[in-house]
Amino acid sequence: MGVSTCLKRVVITSVLLLMLVPEVIADHSPTHSRWDILIVEGDIPIEELEVTEEGEVAILVMVDNSNTISITIRLDYIIPHNADFAGPAEVTVQGTSIDYFEVILSGVVVDNSTAGTEGIFEVEGTVTSRQGLPISVPGDIDADDILVTIPVVELNETEPEIADSDSTPGPGFMISVVSLFAAARLTSGRGLQSREGGRGTVSDSAHVNVDGVL
Repeated sequence: MGVSTCLKRVVITSVLLLMLVPEVIADHSPTHSRWDILIVEGDIPIEELEVTEEGEVAILVMVDNSNTISITIRLDYIIPHNADFAGPAEVTVQGTSIDYFEVILSGVVVDNSTAGTEGIFEVEGTVTSRQGLPISVPGDIDADDILVTIPVVELNETEPEIADSDSTPGPGFMISVVSLFAAARLTSGRGLQSREGGRGTVSDSAHVNVDGVL
């Protein structure tokens, strides 16, 4: 075998390796079977979600199957905050297609003692069959996780209203003041009439007595 032939084989082998490397790097599944499981919002991967004040959160999971055949995936979960959850146990995704499913966490305690607490939610998928046929060697696994936080809830306490000393009196207050002023004048007028009547009586009595003496 000549030197040129050996060199040709080395070059061909190197080219083949370079062609394979991008596919391996692009696929983060351990067995490089060209499928991914991702936690997303829309189609965009996310890293954090917040529980609602009612103690619930919906987590959207995307499975992207780039293989030309269908795959069935068993799903396992790690659930934070001692939450209840509802989600599928497995999914089947057709070849060269994308499928979605939702996991609902509920029953999370949201109060001052748990506010700001963080926990990890993880979903792990394991391929159990391809094109409906069970696989003989397990290990085709992929996973994704997300940080789930409990919010700080602000308590809405009702505070007593404090009257503003600079505030303008309302219409009701003005009517009350006018009514009190009118009542005071009426009472004052009656008192004056009573005193004038008393003086008249005294004067008449004195006149009668004088006439009696005369």
